[in-house]
Amino acid sequence: MIKTYLIIDTNKWKIETSKGKLPEFRSFFAFYYNAPYLIIHGGEILTKDNKPKNAGDIYVLNVETMLWKRLFVMESPAGREMHILENINNEYYVYGGLCLSDNHIVDDLWVLNCDNVVWNTKLAEITGAVWKQKQSAGQLPGPLKGHGSAAYEKYLIIFGGESDTGTPNDKLFFLDTETMIWSIKQTEGKQPEGRSFHQMQMINESCLVVCGGIRGSFDKENRLFNDLHLLDLKTMQWSEPKTGGTLPAPRFAHCLSFRSDGQIEIVVFGGIQAKNALTPIDIHVLRENSTEAEKNWYIVTVEDKQEEEKVKKELQQSESIISEQKKKIGELEANIRKLRESV
Repeated sequence: MIKTYLIIDTNKWKIETSKGKLPEFRSFFAFYYNAPYLIIHGGEILTKDNKPKNAGDIYVLNVETMLWKRLFVMESPAGREMHILENINNEYYVYGGLCLSDNHIVDDLWVLNCDNVVWNTKLAEITGAVWKQKQSAGQLPGPLKGHGSAAYEKYLIIFGGESDTGTPNDKLFFLDTETMIWSIKQTEGKQPEGRSFHQMQMINESCLVVCGGIRGSFDKENRLFNDLHLLDLKTMQWSEPKTGGTLPAPRFAHCLSFRSDGQIEIVVFGGIQAKNALTPIDIHVLRENSTEAEKNWYIVTVEDKQEEEKVKKELQQSESIISEQKKKIGELEANIRKLRESV
């Protein structure tokens, strides 16, 4: 398996070949990076007769050795896609997602305890992890897919996502992981509109960022976003920074990261834009505290053109597969709507 990644400190693409027990090619999986381990769970894979199905497995990549291993767990949640995976106190939380087996959006909550895991084991598989389904109460988020998540202190935070009725979620849910009670937080300022397949993550100890996303389904009329919102979790105040320059095109299912060297820079790459087309491979960066706010979005220059061409080729080869999967998802959503109408 080939792994392509951007070293954001140097603006260079790097391509490496990984080894070990490789996961199947998949999309819409959940992932979490806990250095040096990249953990992926679930997603959509294709059967031998090219039909979509969900995976429910967990794979771990050591990015220093480029070695994949499967996490062996006896009892697991149902396979799913478009869900979330977050780490709080060495436990990984999974919530919601779409289950293709019966074509419905779920609202179950699972926790993977890793207290007894030896990550650097020499065995072919990693053991010691235990899944447990959790019961929660309070103001529940309900069934969601394509939602965003973050971890803050003892809280699991969820915003956005599409419900089982197709309604975009515009509420901010907090789960107290000690009491397992959900609550909807009231905020000040201009809150982002409900959306799904956006990017959402912490960029410092108390600042949450929400960027991009889609309002509507893949196969229906929809609206894409390229806005960026910040939430101060100490004051619960939303803000929408004034930005300009070369803004990213409206998109969803993209990547977002950040780097900090005296000031924070937010990095946006990839995704799907209007008419379900893949975005160009431009790397957009938003610089914090720019003295010229109208120019603080810019496109970085990738230094290694040879590696950039390899990335372009890989993305082109993936485009047809992703387009076919989007078409199948659209067909599944259409079938679900027909079933609802016939009930």
